[in-house]
Parts: sequence; structure tokens; C-alpha cells
Amino acid sequence: MTEDMTEQPTLSEAQEERRRFATLLLGGALIAYAAPFPVVLWQYLTASAARRIVAEPKVLGNPSTLFAGTEAVFTKLGSKNVVVLRAEQEQDAPKALHLRCTHAGCTVEWQPNRRRFVCHCHGGEFHADGSVAKLPPTQPLERLLVKHEARGLVLYDVALEP
Repeated sequence: MTEDMTEQPTLSEAQEERRRFATLLLGGALIAYAAPFPVVLWQYLTASAARRIVAEPKVLGNPSTLFAGTEAVFTKLGSKNVVVLRAEQEQDAPKALHLRCTHAGCTVEWQPNRRRFVCHCHGGEFHADGSVAKLPPTQPLERLLVKHEARGLVLYDVALEP
């Protein structure tokens, strides 16, 4: 037993070629897997109000005909689903609320019998004025500007302070 036990057997050319191919294949798969992460990170970091597109004002019409037989009118303002609630007092302006939950971004449902908005994603609730009634949301619904103008009620894509 004079042979050296540490001597490694040499690989044939075919085995070397298979090893190179497997290494390239694995490296390509890792690059393909990791490539989307910088893009997603960039979108997350730049997705802010700076990229927000403001919708054109929407004429809703005369309040007396708009709210005939109902207290809530549902409409779209750009990409937003909005509800306009009739004012409780004659001198008050109607309230317009974006129907997007501030917790998880789900669409909230108006329940007129309870006078609340309910988010079915996580059980959050909001009062008729948009304020938080039940957690997990911690921020009120986005309130939008509604003005009485000569052409009737006009809905603007301008967020009001809560």
C-alpha cells in the first residue's frame, strides 16, 4: 500500500462540461430569481403622493334631486370609489369619503342601518363622518372636498384634514 490515498481521480472532459453547464444554469436561475427585487424596492420607495394623479372635478348635480330617496350616492372620481353622504343639517355641506380602508386598502361597505362603514378584510369600522369606530384602522377615511356651485354639487379630488 504505497499508493497515496489523497490523490483525487481526474474528471473526464464530459464530466467537466456537465459541471460547467450545471454551474451556469444555477447561476442564471439565481440571477433570474433575484432580478425583480431591486425593481420592487424602487417602486415601493417611489410610490408616494408625488406620483399621484389628481382626478378632474366631477359635477354631481342638484342636491335635492341627487339625494332623492337616499342618503348616500356612490360614484367614481378618477380611480377612487367615493360615497357622498347627504348633510344632516340643511346648512351643512355633504360629506364625500373615499371608500378605501386606511388599514389594509380594502374597499369598505356602507351600512346605512348602522350608519357605519365596515371593512370586511380585518373587521375595522368607521363612523359616518369617516372617523375610526373599531380597530385595526388607526386613521380616518380620506375625506374629499364637495362644494355647492352654480352647476350644483361638485366633487374635487382634494383631501380635507380629518
